[in-house]
Parts: sequence; structure tokens; C-alpha cells
Amino acid sequence: MQKHDGKYEFLYKCSCVIDRIAEAMSYEDFVAMSTALRDQSLAGERGGAFRDPPTVRAMADKYKTIQANANQACHVQQR
Repeated sequence: MQKHDGKYEFLYKCSCVIDRIAEAMSYEDFVAMSTALRDQSLAGERGGAFRDPPTVRAMADKYKTIQANANQACHVQQR
């Protein structure tokens, strides 16, 4: 909702996205994949642990795909 200016209409759409993501993966996978994606933007050596290993990049890419599919299914525009 924060990405959509806190508009009330996105309360239900964002809930739908969360439900779709939860159906696609376990909570442990969600934590690992979302962390891999979020921390790829870290600078320096710390960020290298999330940018360089192919397995971590694959996890981040898989999460982006799942999230994009959930957004599309719930009619939430990407920002």
C-alpha cells in the first residue's frame, strides 16, 4: 500500500497479492527470497554476498517472478 500512496482501494488488492505469494511458497522461502532481492542493492562487500552467488540471484529472480504474477493476478500495477 505504501507504494500506492496509501490508497484504501489497495488494501484488498495488496491482501490478495500477499495471499498469492503465500500460496506459492513457504514462509521460510519467502524470508530467504525476499531478503536476497532486497539486499542485492547493498553496496560493497556486504552486498556482494547477495549479488554474486548464482543461487542467491536465482532466488531473487524467482521471487520477482512470483511477485509479478501475484500483482498481475490481483490487478496491482508495478511501481
